[in-house]
Amino acid sequence: MSPSSARIDVGEELSISASLMGLDDTAVTWSSDCGILQPTGTLAVLTARWAPTECTVTATSVAEPTVSGSAQIVIEPVLASANLLAPGTFDASIAPFTPDDDNPDYVEWSPEDARGATTSGAARITHPFAGDGGTFVVMDYCFVPEPGAVYRLGGQARLTESRSGAQVLVSARVFSHDCVLFESYLGHGTFASGSTEWDAGAFTFSAPASGAEPIRITVGINKLEGVASEVSALVDDLFLVRVN
Repeated sequence: MSPSSARIDVGEELSISASLMGLDDTAVTWSSDCGILQPTGTLAVLTARWAPTECTVTATSVAEPTVSGSAQIVIEPVLASANLLAPGTFDASIAPFTPDDDNPDYVEWSPEDARGATTSGAARITHPFAGDGGTFVVMDYCFVPEPGAVYRLGGQARLTESRSGAQVLVSARVFSHDCVLFESYLGHGTFASGSTEWDAGAFTFSAPASGAEPIRITVGINKLEGVASEVSALVDDLFLVRVN
């Protein structure tokens, strides 16, 4: 495998080749838990996941399935210098926060980080209300985009307990008057649906081509109808980056 190991950024592309010697049939099949693979014979292009992780890309001989080789991949987090949601502009100001005297803090720093780094902004968020269903936004960030610019928003999250009908949502919306009046959705992502496994994802959106209306980024928990209990989740490695 070439390279046999690599460190790449989230969303970055990496070309990998496999060489099989000693067999007349050099065809291979590819597999990966690192992201999206586009194989062409003994070559493959990996588009990394949009969340930090350690993973492998494997090529297996078609003629001899017991013969395989793997490349060890480390996907690095979004650099703080490129992340509009870096500490100090987003997650550093959200914890703790108490909506009223009758409910507990619903967002707090968490020592349980996806990468084991206490400085990467992991937080625990809780939908504190026992009402049936509903969406509860617990973190938000407002910024004025460059007109027509393209941005990518994502991260990873997981429910602290597997709960069917519960989801962690992240969205981008256009507001006006300093993020006071809601105007329209630009897009949203869903993470950690009914699972306690880390679930990573991202989506791309374009700012309006004219004007300078602010965009609000929100993160929260959605409970579908029929879910009446409190739901908590861990979120980590959230990012907002300009694509072009």
